[in-house]
Amino acid sequence: MPLSTDVNLPRNHQARFPSSCIQCNNDANGNTLRLRPHLTLSLINSESRFSVEIPACQRCSLQIRFRRTCLVLISIVVVFGVMFLVWPHLKNFVPDHLHKWTIIGLVLTCLLPFILFSVFFPPVIDLEVDTLTHSVDYQFRKSEYAASFAKLNDDADWVKIE
Repeated sequence: MPLSTDVNLPRNHQARFPSSCIQCNNDANGNTLRLRPHLTLSLINSESRFSVEIPACQRCSLQIRFRRTCLVLISIVVVFGVMFLVWPHLKNFVPDHLHKWTIIGLVLTCLLPFILFSVFFPPVIDLEVDTLTHSVDYQFRKSEYAASFAKLNDDADWVKIE
C-alpha cells in the first residue's frame, strides 16, 4: 500500500481541486491555502517558482502551515546543533580528509527521525516541481481525494496517477 498517491500534471495546467477541505473533507467555505514546494536548489531561479491555491478550512490551513514550518525549523535547529554543539567535540578524532563526509553523515543521522516521520506519516498534500519535464507531482495522503483531483483535471495534456 503506497503511503501517498501522486498525480502528475503539466506545470502550465491550472489545477482544479475539489471544493472540500483537503484535510478534513468539510466544506472549505471558499478558504484556500497557498502552497509552494519546499525550497530546493532547482527552485531558486525565478523560472521555476510555483504555487497553487488549495481549498482548506481555517483550522486545517493553520495545521498544515504549522507542520510544514515545524519540520523546516526542526531541520535547521538539528543542522546547526550538529555543526556547533557536536562537531567541535568530534573533529579532532576524524582525519582531515573525512571531515566533510563525517559532517554529512552526522546531519543525515540526526535528521533520520524527521525524514522517516515524513515518509510514514506524509503531509496531507505536498508538491514536487520537475523543471526538466515541466510537470508537477501533487502528492496526496488520501487516495480518494487524489482520484477526485485527477478526475477534475482530466482535460490537461496528461494526467498520471501513481
